[in-house]
Amino acid sequence: MNPLLFGSRERQLFGVHSPPGANRKRRGAVICPPWGPEYPRAHRACRHLGERLAERGWDVLRFDYYGTGDSGGDAEDVTLEGAVADTLAAVDELCALAEVRRVTVVGLRLGAAIAHRAASTSRAVDRLVMWDPVADGAAYLRELGAPAGAAHNAAAVGGFPMSARLRAEIDALRPEAFGPVPARVLVVSSDGAEKHGRLAARVGTADRPASVESRPGPTAWADQAALGVGAIPTEALAHIVEWMDGTA
Repeated sequence: MNPLLFGSRERQLFGVHSPPGANRKRRGAVICPPWGPEYPRAHRACRHLGERLAERGWDVLRFDYYGTGDSGGDAEDVTLEGAVADTLAAVDELCALAEVRRVTVVGLRLGAAIAHRAASTSRAVDRLVMWDPVADGAAYLRELGAPAGAAHNAAAVGGFPMSARLRAEIDALRPEAFGPVPARVLVVSSDGAEKHGRLAARVGTADRPASVESRPGPTAWADQAALGVGAIPTEALAHIVEWMDGTA
């Protein structure tokens, strides 16, 4: 794994490039992590996904949005619009670094909504994986325990500051805001919820409907009492890798 800095001087981003193993496929993958308290819990699963893809011959870039992790900025600087721009910068960086022309973007939880928007914009993105996507922002905020009635005030969620703008952007997330993307799409659901099937119908096209895969089991983004961090959902990871590799 090779750590690197990319982006602009004003918006410096931190990432980790996992080069491919012996059988390089000249395909790239950018992994969009969750936000807030779900980010550290899911870190192990995102790392394992990157390692598995690299072993299959993929160039993989994991990165931190501006204002999160080891990237520049402060927590109050995080916005969905900015995270989408960061994802597009990560796609461009991987294309230049690894000399790949086609990239799969994998997003987990809120990262799936970010990845969807990036896939709607970038011509380099030809596949999209939405893993337990957040499509109902209001319900998501309740799950995180965000203070009620704070739509126009900064608040902290699980120890992570959330600006009024970020809260408003998340609160505005609705299933109907997700449109079809010019890419093959896989939606992975850890709870088999019908909402994920409905979302898949929205992001797919008539010529290329999105695939939906239910993989019940421990989630990467929720605290596991025995571990203190998120689990590594091996079945979900295996299916994502197989689908991306064209063997599922």
